[in-house]
Amino acid sequence: MWAITYCRRPHSICMGAFMELDFEKTLEILRSNIMTSFKSRLENVSIYVYTSHFEGLGTNRSDIDVYVFCNTIPELLKFDMTFPKSMFVGSRIGNENIDTEYWRNEIFVSTAEHYVSDDNYFDPIIAKVLLRLEKGVCLKQGFVTDFISTGDYLEVNHRKIGSYFRNEAVSDIWDATALLNSGELIPALDVSRKAVLSALAYNNAEKGFPSLNMKWFSKIFLEKTDVDSSLRSDYHKLLFSCVTVGTIEKRIDENLEFTQNLLSSTLF
Repeated sequence: MWAITYCRRPHSICMGAFMELDFEKTLEILRSNIMTSFKSRLENVSIYVYTSHFEGLGTNRSDIDVYVFCNTIPELLKFDMTFPKSMFVGSRIGNENIDTEYWRNEIFVSTAEHYVSDDNYFDPIIAKVLLRLEKGVCLKQGFVTDFISTGDYLEVNHRKIGSYFRNEAVSDIWDATALLNSGELIPALDVSRKAVLSALAYNNAEKGFPSLNMKWFSKIFLEKTDVDSSLRSDYHKLLFSCVTVGTIEKRIDENLEFTQNLLSSTLF
């Protein structure tokens, strides 16, 4: 089990504030602020910054996340908190606060190695971090940078994300069908909607656009992936047509049919 300690900040820096500053200059300020925490062994420190804008997503209120990988945690961050896996603390850019997630090198490496080597193991936390290392900007190369470059961790992560959501979609189909047959229409409708989203996420991963963030599944599917026009049209209908008490069963059937068709189309 993961045990992660969060230090919540009063405000998070968002992309709108970030873009008002000089991009390269701001990245350098951020890198410098973090590096002042480390008095020695800087060669083992890796720093990455991520925002959903790097993937063509996000809004002007999207957060910016920083990931720092190091051998030991700077003394100034050790404030009566356990640190079994990773932790969040606040960094500053001017008057803005920004979340920074610190990982110990050895813990990240051992966790990533376990993650990619076990086909039956999926962890959304390590999957998310690997995605952000892939899509983000490296402010300082270090041990983790070298580690990631020597294996197929990113490619395996894509496959595992797709496999996870495909399994979720299949499970949701069974659950929704069982609920429908039991006369539990509203729960069946909810689960059938979840099946659709899981199928979208599976398709997106298989097409090279993996994401763990549900709010972007539809946008990625409609705008970034190459899918059959009939599937795209079917999904538009599901998105924009209304459901009434008298049409719940019909909508459940439509959701499940779309899910099965999308799963099938992605397999072949």
